[in-house]
Amino acid sequence: MSLCDIAHESILARPARKRVNKQLIKGKLEKLFRLGAFLGVKLVWRSLSHVFEGTSSMSITIQDRILLQRAYSVTEQTLNREGFTVRVATDFDEIRDEIEAAGKHLTPFFWTNYFDFNHRNGFCLILESKGKGLAYLCTQLIDCGDMDFQQKYVQRLQAIYSHDERADLDTDWVCHPMKEITGKVAYSGDAVTHRDLRIGGKSLEYLGALSRLSLYFTLMHWVETGWIVGTVRQKDLQRGLGWYYGATRTYPMVEKWNTLPEGRLANYVFCASNQSDILWNARTTTHQLEQQAQIIKTAIGLASDLAESA
Repeated sequence: MSLCDIAHESILARPARKRVNKQLIKGKLEKLFRLGAFLGVKLVWRSLSHVFEGTSSMSITIQDRILLQRAYSVTEQTLNREGFTVRVATDFDEIRDEIEAAGKHLTPFFWTNYFDFNHRNGFCLILESKGKGLAYLCTQLIDCGDMDFQQKYVQRLQAIYSHDERADLDTDWVCHPMKEITGKVAYSGDAVTHRDLRIGGKSLEYLGALSRLSLYFTLMHWVETGWIVGTVRQKDLQRGLGWYYGATRTYPMVEKWNTLPEGRLANYVFCASNQSDILWNARTTTHQLEQQAQIIKTAIGLASDLAESA
């Protein structure tokens, strides 16, 4: 049901003292909502210049935290209204068992036999309904140290697939945007949806909301993180998953193999968002909610005036 329909029904549910022209009110509301949508785009762009206020590439202010907390809260409330809850898990052995029980596989990037998770350097957001996990999104904190992220990523690929003697990674292949990223980086991946979630046809919408929660949660708790990154298959990017994941920058051919490891597909895309990108995402999330509330309030007031004069 659209916001226009909600406002329309709310007004018509009131006892009217005079005969109300329903079609007239409905038409006025539709015109108002079209105007609101247009103004929304203009207001968002008008406030673009303020998104970087008080924010450097490696600094989260108190105001930024408040913004992130509000964006997290309103996004979570949207999922709650759909009948979902969100759980944070940090035990990756249990997470792996849970995902595999759902008929999926956790990639080696989040296996405890490769990485030492200590309940502080990794988490998984789990979308649940009645206690059942329906979507998962994992994130780990990576400290590049003296390396850039390109070097760190290659190092991790080599470690993960060291058991496959046939695997041959082309180490001369460089994804140059990765080289610009240094310091502490959050790597997000293993976005898994249960088949029960996909039945309703809105799984991407719910996964997108979970992805936004992960972005906000990451910056709230790892404030020193300059970038949140991940990789997706080329065919998934073409399905729009980069957008649903909240990635503002995408770069093809993140890696090149002379001989692919068993189970590894070619043509992965590097997805990345820096602090400013994510803060802008949070700002637009809260702005759109406030604007929708104002549109409803204005629509109800206008319709009441129309009903009084009918």
